[in-house]
Amino acid sequence: AHDVVGLPPADRPPPRRRAVPFRPEPGVKVWEQGREESKRIVAEMTVRAPPEAVWRVLTDYEALPSFVPNLERCERLPGAPPGRTLLRQRGCSQGALWRLEAEAVLEVEEVVGAMGRREARFAMVSGDFAELSGRWVVEPDPAAAAGPATRLRYDISLKPRLSLPSTIVSYVVRAGLPANIKEIAARAEAA
Repeated sequence: AHDVVGLPPADRPPPRRRAVPFRPEPGVKVWEQGREESKRIVAEMTVRAPPEAVWRVLTDYEALPSFVPNLERCERLPGAPPGRTLLRQRGCSQGALWRLEAEAVLEVEEVVGAMGRREARFAMVSGDFAELSGRWVVEPDPAAAAGPATRLRYDISLKPRLSLPSTIVSYVVRAGLPANIKEIAARAEAA
């Protein structure tokens, strides 16, 4: 390792943020399915904000690392196909004795569906997983009793590289999702 103190500010690595510890979050449902080598993990909650507000927060990609606990970096990259966005994301999670980091370049397609439904579908182009794809779904919540409400769902399928067992990776993803989705909801509710 080298000492970064003497480097000019532009050459210094970004400071590391401490990942949020794992804990259940009220109002967030998380479930998992899949075989040993690949997993599908889904997190869902109701947001007390209109779908348009949730969508604006979710698709302000560059701002996400400022409030999503386990996301250290999210930057747009040039060269995306028409109608798509390329993003480089870096996430981390840590416990008392370990830290797990992963980076991926994602191709994102924003899709507008019927009845106010929107999806941000993504697939890994390159990165630290053998396979990674999924979608964010934002849709009006018809079960909401009062005021505008949105159902926000994150649905991810992943297959880790052989260096890490899928059980560990799926645990880390599943455990970090509630805090991440709650922060997106809180930002939309405050808008």
